[in-house]
Amino acid sequence: MIDYFGPTDVYEMRFQPSLGEHYTKDCPEGLLFGQVVTRENSLDTVVMKYVEKDKMIPPVLILHGDMDKSIPFHQSVLLYDKLMKCKKDVQIYKILDTGHSGAEFWNKEVLDIVNKFMSSYLLNERA
Repeated sequence: MIDYFGPTDVYEMRFQPSLGEHYTKDCPEGLLFGQVVTRENSLDTVVMKYVEKDKMIPPVLILHGDMDKSIPFHQSVLLYDKLMKCKKDVQIYKILDTGHSGAEFWNKEVLDIVNKFMSSYLLNERA
């Protein structure tokens, strides 16, 4: 699985620097829930809730810009930490001086990382 700068805990995003609010009833997350975002009503959307040591999880590659003001970089750290704690196969790459998406994610260096990651698991599946 490849995670490009994805949110992992909507409730926690309110505590990180961001361009927008992530908890009001009119923000994208609030519209998803139909109300103000709280810890209680957002629990089912917390990705880490579904990561368990005994649960089979595919290898994960996380790519996130360190200057992302839409989805704070810390969101990827939360997922990475949980996957590591559960001894899952995970790699994280902080794309320096990069915001949310953009050309920096599609340059040769980053695409080589993605290609190497995918190729290593696709080749292993065929063996």
